[in-house]
Amino acid sequence: MFERKAAPAAGGDECTVVRDVQVQRVGIEAYRRLARWHYRGCEPRAPVSVFALVDTHPARFGIESVVGAIVYTMPVANLPIRDVVLHGRLCGLTRPQRLAWLNANVRTISRVVIDPRWRGLGLAARLVRETMPHVNTPVVESLAVMGPISGFFERAGMRSYPTPRPAHAVRLIEALTVVGVDEQAFVDPAQVDAHLAGLDRPARAFIEREMRLFLGAYGTRRHMPAGPQRTAFILSRLGGRAAYYIKIEA
Repeated sequence: MFERKAAPAAGGDECTVVRDVQVQRVGIEAYRRLARWHYRGCEPRAPVSVFALVDTHPARFGIESVVGAIVYTMPVANLPIRDVVLHGRLCGLTRPQRLAWLNANVRTISRVVIDPRWRGLGLAARLVRETMPHVNTPVVESLAVMGPISGFFERAGMRSYPTPRPAHAVRLIEALTVVGVDEQAFVDPAQVDAHLAGLDRPARAFIEREMRLFLGAYGTRRHMPAGPQRTAFILSRLGGRAAYYIKIEA
């Protein structure tokens, strides 16, 4: 375990609200206590390091003490944007060599979550910044849809790179355009669903086939029945584009 007091805010003043918040190495249970506040519902696979922001103020004893958590996992084997950012460092390696290099040199930030009552205090950036040195790898990365909105990865010292849309998403966007739904309409799933329901039989069969192909990449979601809920889910996946973040120690 390691502990750090909150760093002074800009101008030399320390935010008294977070003065007693410390970063501690913990188990996955600490993340589970906050998981309901994360936009991704599933639990991260095979966490290797978990850290929490813990409120140690004695006057708040008995209140939920874990106010934030970060989960690091092993990196996935194939991530095209990583290969681009690392300037082909992994090119030419066999699969066993690639896996060995990734396992030795890279850790992935899979989850960062802050209790809503503690947001807006810079704690997410602090959690990333203070824990990266403790995973003991020269490369730390993350792939996040919400990252560009919040900006805390950059504030923690990571560099961001835009990622291209997956091929299966591009295909469905093009298919929706064919049946009269452009990207501007994605903000209104109910209207899109009503439009799709009003298509003639050949057009409905075409877009139904394309939507099922798209859902094949989302596990149990592939069995969602047609309707407003499924349309809303699909459009939410088409509209959000993840950004890739990386920090490389010299």
